[in-house]
Amino acid sequence: MANLPADLPEDWTSNQKISPNGTEVGLSKQHGYNYLMKQVNDTQNEVNNIGTTIEAALEDVAKEASVQEVITSIGDTGDTGGSTVAGTVMAKLNNIQANTDGLNDNLAYLNSTIDSENPVALDVLMTQLLYGTTFEYSSPGTYQLLIPANVNRIKVTACGAGGGGAYRGNFGGCGGGGGGDAIVEQEYDVTPQTTLSITVGSGGAAGTSSSRNGSNGQATIIGNVVTLAGGYGGQYEEATPSSPQYSGTGGEAGGPGGGSGGRGWSTPYGSSQNNTAESGSSGITGSGGTGGSTGTKNQNSGRAMVAGGGGGGSLGNGGNGGGNSSNATRGTKGGGGGGGGYLNQSGSGRNLSPAEGGDGYAKIEFIITL
Repeated sequence: MANLPADLPEDWTSNQKISPNGTEVGLSKQHGYNYLMKQVNDTQNEVNNIGTTIEAALEDVAKEASVQEVITSIGDTGDTGGSTVAGTVMAKLNNIQANTDGLNDNLAYLNSTIDSENPVALDVLMTQLLYGTTFEYSSPGTYQLLIPANVNRIKVTACGAGGGGAYRGNFGGCGGGGGGDAIVEQEYDVTPQTTLSITVGSGGAAGTSSSRNGSNGQATIIGNVVTLAGGYGGQYEEATPSSPQYSGTGGEAGGPGGGSGGRGWSTPYGSSQNNTAESGSSGITGSGGTGGSTGTKNQNSGRAMVAGGGGGGSLGNGGNGGGNSSNATRGTKGGGGGGGGYLNQSGSGRNLSPAEGGDGYAKIEFIITL
């Protein structure tokens, strides 16, 4: 603010003449009314300036008060909702953080809105979308399965392959193949973000005229988690029975989840009995195959009527043994193949082919960690 000169004259006398500049009537310029008016105007301007300054100062004070109010409203970083700070921004943020931490502890509360009646946790939904949660392998071969980051446990349903059924002998019978070892929904630990190698075994080949015993089924291998052995092949027996009897041994099961193959049956020439070979034993979920029937037309001397034993069960059923006029059938999902047979008809005979074992199987289900 400028300093005013404060030099207006105070020695005026009565009837004294005045002029614009004072000098016209022999006085100083301070006696001129132009000078007087200038000082009055300068004074007014300074008063106005003072008012503006005061208003600005008051606004600054108001702003300072508002800033303090904002600070008070924000609160301290440690506010957690006490009676005097419940409404501060920091208290609300801390409460939100606490709730978020709770949700992180149990992401099941972060539910999909796709189905409000049956909500799905968000990370479960994302895993399903990106990876899926159930993987089935029913064809022989080796496969690679990526374990997601939020999966450290899996559920396994699987079986080894079934053994093949035996080919008939000239006189003796032939057993069915054994079922592969099997499990249902067994849980195992796995390492997240690793690759699980899965090998599904092939069913054992059926016996042939040159190699009569059935072949063993191959194992199904789930990484280093579990191995399920295949069933054993059925066995033939080359012996001339003196009377109708079981003949040819069924293959053993690959493990407790599989069933053993049934024994074959042989009826000598001249007998008219209609006999049935032994059925295979049931597996963990599958039934054993039915043993074949010899029929009653044993009219070709030098041959026996032969019926094949049923294949042992596993996850799937064992194959039926060959008999009467039907070939043996193949097992399913680790079931053993049925043993072959021989139909002895008037003037000729007919081979009833054995069957191979069912291929292995694996189903992997992710157990998602919340």
